[in-house]
Amino acid sequence: MDQKVVFLKSGVSDAGKNCVRLEVLFTGVPKTRIQSATFRLGTVNAGSLTYTISLFDWNSNSYIEHNSTGAISSKGLNEINLINWSDCHIDDSANIKVEVTISAESPFELSLDQMQLLLLCEESVQNVEVRNYTVENAQIEQGTTVAGTTAKNLKDRDGASFQVKSSNKKAAWTTTVPLYYEKNDVQTIQVDYTGNTSEETNVIWLSLYRFDTQNWEVVGTIPGSTEEVTRSFVLSGNGISAYISEEGDIQIRVYNSASKEFIRYTDCVSVTTVANSQSQQKVYTPTTFVEEYGSSEGQIEKLDHIDGQSMKFHSDNNRKSAVQFEFDTDIDIDTIGEVTFVVALKSKNGANTQNLSLKNVSTGKFAVVKTASSSDNYEMIRFTLDSLREIEQYIDANGKLTLRIYNSASSSVGDFTREIDFVQMSITYGRFTRFEVAQLSDVHELIGSENFKAIISEINSNIKPAFSIITGDISDHGTPAQYELYLQDKQLFDGQVYTTPGNHDVRWWNANGKRTFTNQVGPLYQSFTYGGVHFVLLDTTVNFELDGKIGKAQLQWLKSDLDSIPADMPVILFGHHPFKINNNVTARHELLSATKDSNVIAFMNGHVHYYGNVVEDGVPINYITYIKDNPNQDFVTIEFSENYYYIYKRKATDHSKELWLSGRMNNTRKLRMTITNITARDNTVDVAVQIENAPDGVKSVQARIDNYGPYTQLIKKEGGIWSGSIDTGSYTPELIAGTHFVGVEAFDNEDKKWTEYKDYSTPSDNPTIKWVFETGDSIQSSATINEANVYVGSNDGNLYCIDRDTGSQKWCIQTGDFVISKPAITSEGKIVFGSGDEFVYCASADDGNIIWNTKLGGSVLSDPLTSEGRVFIGCGDRKIYCLNSASGEIVWEYQTDGLMRQRPILENGILYAFVRDTYIWYAIDASTGQLIWRGNANTDESLFVCGDVRPVIANGKLWCIDAQNTRPAYLSLDTGELAWTSTLEKVSSRGMTTNGSTVFYSSNSGRQITAFDAETNQVVWQKDLRYDNKDRDLQEMQIDSALVYNGNSLIHVAERGRITALNPDNGEILWSIDAAGYPERVFWATPEATDSLVIATGIDGKVYAVEYTH
Repeated sequence: MDQKVVFLKSGVSDAGKNCVRLEVLFTGVPKTRIQSATFRLGTVNAGSLTYTISLFDWNSNSYIEHNSTGAISSKGLNEINLINWSDCHIDDSANIKVEVTISAESPFELSLDQMQLLLLCEESVQNVEVRNYTVENAQIEQGTTVAGTTAKNLKDRDGASFQVKSSNKKAAWTTTVPLYYEKNDVQTIQVDYTGNTSEETNVIWLSLYRFDTQNWEVVGTIPGSTEEVTRSFVLSGNGISAYISEEGDIQIRVYNSASKEFIRYTDCVSVTTVANSQSQQKVYTPTTFVEEYGSSEGQIEKLDHIDGQSMKFHSDNNRKSAVQFEFDTDIDIDTIGEVTFVVALKSKNGANTQNLSLKNVSTGKFAVVKTASSSDNYEMIRFTLDSLREIEQYIDANGKLTLRIYNSASSSVGDFTREIDFVQMSITYGRFTRFEVAQLSDVHELIGSENFKAIISEINSNIKPAFSIITGDISDHGTPAQYELYLQDKQLFDGQVYTTPGNHDVRWWNANGKRTFTNQVGPLYQSFTYGGVHFVLLDTTVNFELDGKIGKAQLQWLKSDLDSIPADMPVILFGHHPFKINNNVTARHELLSATKDSNVIAFMNGHVHYYGNVVEDGVPINYITYIKDNPNQDFVTIEFSENYYYIYKRKATDHSKELWLSGRMNNTRKLRMTITNITARDNTVDVAVQIENAPDGVKSVQARIDNYGPYTQLIKKEGGIWSGSIDTGSYTPELIAGTHFVGVEAFDNEDKKWTEYKDYSTPSDNPTIKWVFETGDSIQSSATINEANVYVGSNDGNLYCIDRDTGSQKWCIQTGDFVISKPAITSEGKIVFGSGDEFVYCASADDGNIIWNTKLGGSVLSDPLTSEGRVFIGCGDRKIYCLNSASGEIVWEYQTDGLMRQRPILENGILYAFVRDTYIWYAIDASTGQLIWRGNANTDESLFVCGDVRPVIANGKLWCIDAQNTRPAYLSLDTGELAWTSTLEKVSSRGMTTNGSTVFYSSNSGRQITAFDAETNQVVWQKDLRYDNKDRDLQEMQIDSALVYNGNSLIHVAERGRITALNPDNGEILWSIDAAGYPERVFWATPEATDSLVIATGIDGKVYAVEYTH
């Protein structure tokens, strides 16, 4: 009923009565076993009228009256049960004819608003599935929620209502119901409403949203009565898909108004659908029953049909009635999708709420799964269970399931009888069989070996998963012994094991970079499909680094991989890093953006050594705890079923299993938005966002700049646009000129957060961003500059030559693996660099023609030094090589315990090298390769990385980092003795530089700079780049980027994109610019600088050129 009416005027019949007679034809009726029929007649301001309904008998070719004359309700909607239904009322063309006669004592006019025929068919129609949905959420559109009530009260018809107080004499709320069907598969939608109002009001309009016209359409009206009213509204036919979104949702709106303020009490809203289904179904009726309270009459065999032959259950002397119906099944429980119960019953009006319960086979107790208030009229009560974890609680080993129906009455109501005409349970089987996998993380061999083996034993003995996935940190520091023990322990698994790398596996002793992992363990990333689920194992690690990043090449592979599978196939991601440390949200967003068109149900991680989860862009990001020295011996298992997955915390110590998280196997409901405008002016940034799709609505949208500073709430405009102006003048630290990004967060009505990012720029006269060049993958190589070109390696395996002035590519050399090595230019105009493919390359710096390449004993990830016809370079075989720069022939080699990654320094015929081993400091005769001295940094197997920096010589001292204490220090050039250590702390992995008389160090994650007099060791000046000297300022933080002195300035590069030049004499900031925007964590390598140009290379795969003048 939608107030769109047909006006009818009475005439005089042959019998002399004032009447209106209509013949209504219903077509396309399914000729299945129809159990009952109801005719709906909706009128407006009908007055004192009566009706007569007749059905056409196609056998006798005449109408048969099915109801004697009745009065038309003043409430507008008349539901008329058509008794004595027979198949003779449907012809061979699936037509039904109904004759409606409305009459009165005197002439009348009638406004007719609705005529509808409702047919209840047998539930077990093949390829048709009936499913019931409860409503437990609502968004207030007008009015306020009465304290103490929530939308969860809508779940059951139990007297506990969702109460909304009107505002301006109006009340409205909406709700979204996901159907989890393809929209074209749904044949019928039934919405059931029960409620009343505190005052007599105008009729309540129940509307469904039409997604084709983008308007609400009233599908029925409900009397605004102080007495509880129940109404059902059914939609069928070809046009039903207009009410279903692309995600498979329907949206319901309930609205009414009155002449004064009121409260609307809604006790229950539920939805039932009939949909096409290819799933196998089985239908069961109860085989036996048990009288628990009261007595009964009738036969259980009669409950398989609605035919008026009911069973009657009489209350006992305490006014209680309870019956248990037992179903004997042959259920294959591992493949169950849904279980739906349908009960047709009536009870005495005024009796207490009826509880429908299922017996928990473990506890022996009944759990209430549905409640319904008592009524004198027959009604169909339906409920669907779609969680296999819940369903299996109610089915015993023999396939038996018990349904209990119970209620009672007060003494004022007295004894009562419950009549039940129909009881049915239907089971729908799913697309695949339930299976389970195990996830373990952060083993940290050798320390974790005993815990690891205990967990393996638990998995083999008690779980027997389809396979196991280990999400990184298999070793404590990547030593050969740790890798070897992991491989030995892994053989103890009975089943298949997949492993992803963690930062501990690629950060310390991996002199060959990630080849250590691929050669010994397996691929860095891969995917496969098992049991209808697509598993993607990702490499989130970066060579030699703590933090994580998924490179461009891997993201492109991921997109292609997901494009190759069905769009609705569940996808679950595994990787080591959850991108949580240092608020690394943009790295997470890059991954989620690459998967936004796929059905990603979760991203499983480790790394942080504790349990936790967040949900961003609709994807749960779940990080599990560690194995290492964890006394609980924790791990998780993930169980996959038709509709849900379940993640269980497990402990090998006590064999315990605890449900931690669960989620739907269909996770395609996604808010989609685009930042359509960013305009920067003075201290204001105007932002506009287009929300293109929001299946769960939009509660709020907020924005801020560069992932810090206060949020600005955006305002909703027409057409799904949200806009606002960000006051950047209030930002601390202040925004500076350059490239920034706007981050937008939208929150839907389920409080899920959705994100989008976009760059914008503000002008800078000095310095300026000259150009940006993009490679095919992440860059860890520092650049090299000559008069005409910039040379840089990339993890895409190429060395690029870029025009220094224009930023355009001149040529590139393709190798077989990562190029992390910083290229060196010889005095003869040759370019020399190494590659992970184990070759050292020498090429013409002008045209890139290869002159020679020499294969060494491992990956070549070192920054070479060229001098006087020789090339000094480190290798993955832990040797330092000296090559002839003309021929590439090996002149000499020296064996160390680790990788010389950083460029060494040559002084007076001695090569000073800092090596990634526990000694760190080496002095080698540059001519012969003989060791002159080896220092004793005295580190453990991990802290040597703190001293992995370029050596610096100033005032006859070899400046370094005392890695064991993370302090500035210097060595004796003659003996390698640690001659002096500063009191300055937190100096780690970020290299120092010198102008000859002063040595500059960065500390506290690179945010504080200290200048030491090279002669006296005294502090000349200190500069704190943090705002207000507080650590919460992340804008100046560094990741392994050394300071650089370019002849007149000290250059500092922060990972979030800021490049700063300081006066080397006093630390005064000369200029600064934000060179990179999104993704914000970009610069992880040491920059290269001349007196007018800074080249910074990014983990985002880009090369940034910043030009400046003095």
